[in-house]
Amino acid sequence: MVHKRISIYGNLGEEIPIANFQLFLELSHSYMALLVKDALNNQLLAIELFEFDSMLNNWDQIFHHIQLDSKILDQAYGDNRIFYNFPEALLIPSNNFSMDSIEGYLNAIYGDNNKTVLKHEKIGDEPSFINAYRIKKEIIDIIENKFTIGNSIHSYTSIIENVFLGTAANKHIGFLKVQFYQHLMVVVLLKDGALQLIQSYTFQNADTIAYHLSNIIQQFDLLPQDVEINISGLIYFDGEELACIRQLFTAISFDNISTQHALLNDNDHYPLHFFSPFIKLLV
Repeated sequence: MVHKRISIYGNLGEEIPIANFQLFLELSHSYMALLVKDALNNQLLAIELFEFDSMLNNWDQIFHHIQLDSKILDQAYGDNRIFYNFPEALLIPSNNFSMDSIEGYLNAIYGDNNKTVLKHEKIGDEPSFINAYRIKKEIIDIIENKFTIGNSIHSYTSIIENVFLGTAANKHIGFLKVQFYQHLMVVVLLKDGALQLIQSYTFQNADTIAYHLSNIIQQFDLLPQDVEINISGLIYFDGEELACIRQLFTAISFDNISTQHALLNDNDHYPLHFFSPFIKLLV
């Protein structure tokens, strides 16, 4: 039901006061990532990745099984950062935004759902956007019950901010940022430096990935040779997924983790881009 895919542990409290620890939790329909950071020394101390299918199990069961199998959740933390990576989100230009409009916009695209909590965050300055989204109330209630100290944002907000921090030197008309998770990818598209798209796509194989990426660049009148694609997350160099991407694009780069995180640098099992989507949450 719940599978622990990754578990890497350093020093979880033997010498460092727990008051210095921060918990970072990212949640989606198919995974939960847990990271512990020593805020004083800016060091990653532990990471766990759990995978599941929320369509087959209720959220109480999922949290219960993760709690039983997680070393990270054995203790409480003084600062909890929650990231919601769910697809029911919408970017709205700030000048078109009002609190009364959020529910209408989301219902128009994703359908009516009165068992959700509406949230929003501002992204950027000029031009600025509002990331409006909704989360199941069931999930919000569980999170607020278990993690009482901290704050939460949508993962799209963090992803977009990181994309704009890292693309100043991009020399292509188009820039695709693709973060891979278990049967899920989040895609950001810039064209001439302007944000065009952020969206989640599910996939079962390499052909599905190729279909989605080809459709995106065609939709925005781009040619593959005019696009740089930047890749991070759960994708291997020798896998069919990357081989398929190489057939589509020639300008390919990888978002590798910083060498400051000794916990991951000493691990030979995963490529350097594997943990980037999670490490970039550690702000």
